[in-house]
Formats: sequence, structure tokens, C-alpha cells
Amino acid sequence: RAAMDHLGELRLGYVGSALYSVVPPTIQALRALSPNLQVRLTESKTSEQLEAMRDDRLDAGFIKEPRTPIPGFHVTPVLTETVGIALPSHHRLVDQRAVALAHLVTDDFVIFPRASEPDTFDTLMGACATHGFNPTIAHTATSLQTVLGLVASGMGVAFVAESVMTTSHLAGVAFRSLVPPTPNLTTALARRTDNDNPSIELLVEATRIACAELPR
Repeated sequence: RAAMDHLGELRLGYVGSALYSVVPPTIQALRALSPNLQVRLTESKTSEQLEAMRDDRLDAGFIKEPRTPIPGFHVTPVLTETVGIALPSHHRLVDQRAVALAHLVTDDFVIFPRASEPDTFDTLMGACATHGFNPTIAHTATSLQTVLGLVASGMGVAFVAESVMTTSHLAGVAFRSLVPPTPNLTTALARRTDNDNPSIELLVEATRIACAELPR
């Protein structure tokens, strides 16, 4: 039935930032292609998604693209974004349209644990090192909403993807661009090479349709 009528279930993971970019239009395109397909969504970090796919708890996921290939997985880049900064609304730099990363040397940072997104973590720390400092990580959280909530509470500043900056509105948080050069992060669609769920091909097509309409 799944192969002939596009019925069945698709278990899809996503990193938090993907909910502000690729996930909504992909789900809309997937619904148009297969109205009867049951989609189960789970937010989790890249490492957790990969482990869930290995254990057959997820069929596919929108992850942050790793620096090196992952054996046993197809990983297809779908969207590359610049990185900005989330500031508490009372921050001393809030009046600036673009913030120089070097000016945040004395700030506390809120970020996810390195184990959950090692490549992304290293990219962001490398950007700070390029500007001459190692950031003080005061708090860690795996959920993007928790990270932004801590920023709103004045607990620190946080890196955010461009799509989050342009679509998220949260009281107590001010989003600002970073003065170039800025790091880039790429969202990718990952799935196991031996997963035979026929709905995955529908997901690939829906992602292609959705990402063709996204700003680059």
C-alpha cells in the first residue's frame, strides 16, 4: 500500500533551526504529493538523529551537514545560511545593525553541548578564535527555544541561523547580523543507505520542491 498509494508512515527528525526554514515548506510539499502519508516529526540534534536512524527509530532527518562523509548514510545539502547573533534586548550593542564578533569577547554565550553537534560547535568556536578569543560558555541547552529563552532572560548571547533571525519574534531577544566574515552552516537531508521505506523518495522530491523556493 505504501508503494502503490503513498500510504504509510515517515519518521522525520530535524534540528531546531530547520523548523524556521526547510521543514514547513517540505511538509507542505509532502502533503501535496501524498495526502495520506503519516509524518511523525521529532526535534533533535544531529548526533541524536544519526543514532536514531541507525537504530531504525527515524527514517530521515534534517541535520547540520558534517565535515566528513558518514558511512552508511546519504547526506544531501539543501540550504546554506550565514550565522547571526541573538542578544538580550537590553544588550549594550543592541543599537548596532551589525555586531563585530570581537566585541562580544566579554559576553557569556549560550550554546548547545559539543557532543550533540560537534562540527557545528567547532565551526562557531573557530569563528571566535579567528577574532582572537575563546568564548565563555555560561549555559548549554539542546533546544533552540531554550537557548533563546535564556538569551531573553539575559543569561548570555547565542549564535543563530539567518532563517531564525528573519522569522522568529521573541520578547526580550534582539537578532543582529555579524560583521563579515561570518561563519556559514548548511542544513542537509540525511537517510540511511539501506532504509527501504518508499516514503523516503517522496521526502527527497518534496525537499527538492521546497528548497527551490527558499531564499539563498
